[in-house]
Amino acid sequence: MIVWTQQDISFLDDLEQNGIAYCTRESWLCNEYRFAYDWMVEQMHLRLGPPPMPQIKYPLWCWVQYGSYKARKPKFTPNKVDGKYLHEVFIEADIPDELLLGSNFHLWGWHCLNGWHIGDRALEKEVNAFEKANNIQHGAYFHQYTTELQEKIKKSWECIFDMNYRNKGYDDHPRRNKTIQATFWYLRKEWIRSVRIFNPTNKM
Repeated sequence: MIVWTQQDISFLDDLEQNGIAYCTRESWLCNEYRFAYDWMVEQMHLRLGPPPMPQIKYPLWCWVQYGSYKARKPKFTPNKVDGKYLHEVFIEADIPDELLLGSNFHLWGWHCLNGWHIGDRALEKEVNAFEKANNIQHGAYFHQYTTELQEKIKKSWECIFDMNYRNKGYDDHPRRNKTIQATFWYLRKEWIRSVRIFNPTNKM
C-alpha cells in the first residue's frame, strides 16, 4: 500500500546507513497521552505481532488517506518547535499491507488521546455516574477513572480499526471520506518511492 510518513531528518540517515529505520527514542512522546500510545502498541502486538527487533518500543505513523479517497496524499507541512521549523523529511513508500495497522484518525485524535469512550451508551451512563459520584465536572482525565472503567473505555476504542464504522455523533463518514492513518514497526529502504527534504536553513 502506498502511504506517506513525515520524519526527522535523522530517520533518513538511518535508512541510508542501515537500509531500515524505526522509532529509536521516546522523546517525542508526551506523558499526558502515553496511555493511548501504549494501548496502540498493545493493539499492534495483537493484530500484527511483535516487532522484529526488541529495541523497537513504539511504532511509526503514516497517512493512508488524508481526507478522502480522491485526495489521499497529504500536504508536506514541516513541524515547528518554539516557533522554529524542524529539519524533516517527507517519504512516500509502498509498504506491504500486512505490516500496516490502519485506524480512524479523527476517532484516535479526538477520543483515544482524550481518554473518552466511543459509541457505547451503557458505558456512557457508567462514566457519567462515576463523574457525578466523584463531583467531576466537564469530564474526568483518563487516569481518574477506575481500572475497570479504563479497560472498558479502551475496549470501546477498538472500533477505530473498522473503516466501515459509522455512528452519528462520533464518526458518520463512509470509508471513502474518512481520514485514515496507519502504524507500522519499521520502514525498509527498498519500499521508498520518493523523498522530499525540508531544510529550515533553505526554502522548500
